Amino acid sequence: MARQSGIIKLKGGVGDLSFYKSVDGFVVRRKGGPDGYRIKNAPQFARTRENNSEFARASRAGKLLRSAFQALLRNSADGRMTSRLTQLMLKAIKDDRVGERGQRGLTDETTMLVKGFEFNINAPVDRIFRMPFISGIDRVAGKLTVTFPQFVPAEALVLPGASHCRLVVGGAEIDFCEMRFVAGVSKSVDVDLAAPKQGPFVLNVDVTAGSLLPMFLVFGVTFLQEVNGQLYPLQNGGSSGLRVINVDAVVG
Repeated sequence: MARQSGIIKLKGGVGDLSFYKSVDGFVVRRKGGPDGYRIKNAPQFARTRENNSEFARASRAGKLLRSAFQALLRNSADGRMTSRLTQLMLKAIKDDRVGERGQRGLTDETTMLVKGFEFNINAPVDRIFRMPFISGIDRVAGKLTVTFPQFVPAEALVLPGASHCRLVVGGAEIDFCEMRFVAGVSKSVDVDLAAPKQGPFVLNVDVTAGSLLPMFLVFGVTFLQEVNGQLYPLQNGGSSGLRVINVDAVVG
């Protein structure tokens, strides 16, 4: 893959070259490689088929997780989030110690690798929110909770030209085999960043009580700016963050 230079940028195909725009800018690459029929049927491409199968499984798993928290991702995801999450899911699939190559999948144990994933690497949560908090997953009650002690906004938060912020929590139980989920969102009041103290806050999300599915808890901060009495989310891509802070799975 090479980058296009010059004033005129091309899209489409010319001969054996493909021109297109990606997150890296305008790029060009050479067409080629074996045809689809050979990849699907020829014995020498067995490893390729196995890799493709697991990559597709990772892509679907990443999409399902994104869908569970879609309501929180509008302003809290970077341009490479989808590919980063797919690669993480692929790593989790390759850690499956039971399935045969090409048939491996996410297990309850390997889903733990998702803990700590940042949906916006330009705004890591521990950088924009500098106060400790407590997270918990009560599987029996089906309740996912994040507790924030009282804090001083000017000390706890990086202030990217915002006037307010909102603490957001998302919880989900996800069935990667049946490709379904139960999810919910909880948000704090709008926090005035000029206030001397705010909180404490307890944000809860309810899922199915007694579920045996993997459960995921995310926390993020959305920054807002007040204009003529109305609050608008900042959309500069580098302020609001969202992170998987807890994962609980039934192992064994």
